Amino acid sequence: MARLLYRLFIAAVAAALMSSCNSDQKILEQNVNEIAGIWHYAGNEAGQPVDVYLGFYPENNRFDLYQKVGEGAYKHYTGTFSMSLSKVLGGKYDSGFAWAREYTVSRSGNILKLSAGDYSFEYTYAEVIPEEVTGHSVPTRSDDMLPIL
Repeated sequence: MARLLYRLFIAAVAAALMSSCNSDQKILEQNVNEIAGIWHYAGNEAGQPVDVYLGFYPENNRFDLYQKVGEGAYKHYTGTFSMSLSKVLGGKYDSGFAWAREYTVSRSGNILKLSAGDYSFEYTYAEVIPEEVTGHSVPTRSDDMLPIL
């Protein structure tokens, strides 16, 4: 009888753990899907105008970042991102460098807010990255200005 109770207990614990894992996976998918798409930010950083298009693609956890600081061409950065259950977003550029910081994510309608300490950026949903941005961007080099993320 004790063995039967023990086996039932183990089966119940295993079922609970599997259910918890499935629940966590659903929450992660919801969090990632919340940021999916193309986002636009325009503002000033260090006294210079900054224009950014940021695309998150959850099917492969990739991102595209087009950034223009001041005058000149957009710089194009690519890489991977990850998000935690608590909506903390981090990433790594294809060059091997991690983002400068991790961001807490919140979304309200068409506004995506990325916050990290004193840094806070509000991106507006922008269905596509315009051709004048993608068609005239330049590849990044190791001596380029650091990306906004």
